[in-house]
Amino acid sequence: MKRIAIALLLLTGCPPTTPSGTTQAQALGDNTCQEVAWSCVGMKPGTEEAWGCTEGTANERARYEASCTADKHGRFALSPCPRDFVVGGCTLARESTCVTTWLREPASMADVTKECQRQGALVVTP
Repeated sequence: MKRIAIALLLLTGCPPTTPSGTTQAQALGDNTCQEVAWSCVGMKPGTEEAWGCTEGTANERARYEASCTADKHGRFALSPCPRDFVVGGCTLARESTCVTTWLREPASMADVTKECQRQGALVVTP
């Protein structure tokens, strides 16, 4: 009985796996992604002004790196998003992917909450 209890305690610390055996992504207690590996700062077209930033786990790196500059007029980096002027964000943790999109001022927390609800995402505060 003691061995079963120890085994159950050890298993509770393991992330769930999908049927294919890949790790299931989970948001941390503060609703951010675990092990952020990249970021894409989205720029307003024709300006040096950022609208926000998206960051995520390593398995989404290639897809976002390829689309960051073209789709978001962005700047790709191998680090988390800067938190300067961030109001809040939305985290999606599904299957083996975890991605957080941070919105900057002049967006309000009400804008962030509305966007997260639209996406079915978790609300994150900086």
